[in-house]
Amino acid sequence: MASVYDGFGTKIEYSDDDGTTWTPVGCIRDAIEVGPVEVEDIDITCHSTTDNFRKYAPGLVEPGEVTFDVLRAPGDTDDEALYSIFGQELLWKITYTNNTTEEFSGYVKSKGSNIPMGDGPMLTNITIKINGKITMTTPGTPRTKKNGKADAAK
Repeated sequence: MASVYDGFGTKIEYSDDDGTTWTPVGCIRDAIEVGPVEVEDIDITCHSTTDNFRKYAPGLVEPGEVTFDVLRAPGDTDDEALYSIFGQELLWKITYTNNTTEEFSGYVKSKGSNIPMGDGPMLTNITIKINGKITMTTPGTPRTKKNGKADAAK
């Protein structure tokens, strides 16, 4: 039995119709990196500060990026699909092995290739820029579509 901490089997999908249908990303290799989500620091130090230490307030949240590698066969349907959505704002979903999902709006920011001389497979390196808040849904929790209507978790 797999551990709840085991990421093997996690999948990434995207939708261009507000989550009605999902297209899986091809064969994802190795680690999927999400984030980091970071809060901007706003320096609120005043000339009248008496202890010589800067003061900060939390600012805007930077949602981060998702990066991963997929097996690459130049010209195959998975490879072509990733090129066709490059730079398009889409709905993305990461489904973890316990069926918890994270959904967010984002776009493919970069797509590169790793082409070894024979000691490993060709890989496509993908970076998705997260645009806005990430919504986490645990199994059985209704999700809310962009139009505000509740929908059963998928």
